[in-house]
Amino acid sequence: MTITYFPFDSGQGANVSEIQWQKMSDYWMGTGAIQTELNELKVFADSTGMQVKVMSGRAWLKGHFFESDAEEVLSIGASDATNPRKDLVILRVDWNTNRIEQAVLQGVPSASPTAPALTQNTSRWEIDLAEITVNAGVNTITAGDVKDKREYSQHATNRQITVIPEIKDANTSGDAYPIGVTTFATTEGSTGYPVSSLGTVLNIKMGSFRFTQVFYYHGFDAKNAGQWFRHWYNGSWSNWMKSIHLQSPAWITATLQNGFAHQYSGFRYYKDELGNVRVDAIINGGLVNRDTVITVFPAGYRPSSDYTLLSGSEYIDSSGYKSFPINVAKNGYVQQDAVRYSTGFLKISGSFRAEL
Repeated sequence: MTITYFPFDSGQGANVSEIQWQKMSDYWMGTGAIQTELNELKVFADSTGMQVKVMSGRAWLKGHFFESDAEEVLSIGASDATNPRKDLVILRVDWNTNRIEQAVLQGVPSASPTAPALTQNTSRWEIDLAEITVNAGVNTITAGDVKDKREYSQHATNRQITVIPEIKDANTSGDAYPIGVTTFATTEGSTGYPVSSLGTVLNIKMGSFRFTQVFYYHGFDAKNAGQWFRHWYNGSWSNWMKSIHLQSPAWITATLQNGFAHQYSGFRYYKDELGNVRVDAIINGGLVNRDTVITVFPAGYRPSSDYTLLSGSEYIDSSGYKSFPINVAKNGYVQQDAVRYSTGFLKISGSFRAEL
């Protein structure tokens, strides 16, 4: 058994190697660009020739720290005359040369080009910062040719949720929000939110490409209370989407007809938030004739088609139950779809989509 510990200024833990430091520091932060540091190594192009530019920033790469305090220009190879290609702007740590550098991996021209593969082994480790589309026959790289591929380093933090001033217009750019977890309350006069006032907004922003916003309405209008969310990505907001919590409503006990009687939990039903009507019943008595009406569902709990089957089974004798068909018509009539063996127990279960 080998026990290892370091660093200390004397003793066994004093002579710490590069590999040991890397092994230890790899637990401090995950590999990637470090958010909110300088300009986060953002890659862009401005139609100034076959080149791209990497803004200043810092990164953590397999236990190593990297910093670039100024904009760096990287050359892009000449375009192919016939086919486009995809290049990658990368950050690379090379353990053979003990260097970390920004570089361009050139792809292969093709009618349907793909980006080159990253090298990630014990000799070098590469991460992508951006994907560059090099169209056929071009002599400059435009802003639209650059696709951000940065992954941010994740690390422990003691940051708390920050309350920020209300943003009254929900159409405000996501770039105007600070990095981190923030919140504010909406008041009268706010626009663009699912409900115009009395809401709480939670913002979870990891960066310009990872920003989720949650809106919760807690006003006096119980009908519209709820939670919505949307995303900011690449310069635009997605549509608001409402979260639906599928909780089973209270059961409704049906009014039986033609001599049928409730047994145990009886004939009961409910409609969920998606408009599905669920039926669960144990009854007996009634008539044995086909088309005998057991109960009638009220408007809003009826199917849209005129022949909707539920699963039924009737008690025969000590040998048990046998299958028995139950039909629900679009007028709400719940009927026997065959002649019953007797007036003994009849079990009914199933669900259907209610009329709109």
